[in-house]
Amino acid sequence: MRGSIVKRETKKGVVYDIVFDVGRDPLTGKRKQKRMRGFKTKKEAEAKLAEMVTQVERGTYLEPSKTTVGEYLQE
Repeated sequence: MRGSIVKRETKKGVVYDIVFDVGRDPLTGKRKQKRMRGFKTKKEAEAKLAEMVTQVERGTYLEPSKTTVGEYLQE
């Protein structure tokens, strides 16, 4: 699997984060990673990590965009 789960202690209790590889930057060749934070259980984090790794391997993963609705409509 190309990812990991990180356990964190917060004021509200234990939470889990996932970190997964999304490929390499075509310009620099450096490895690109994405992080998702705040899963309440390890099982929940494992399920999301498996889903994200599968999407990356199949080529169906899309990075979230910061495009506004107005910008999208103009395109």
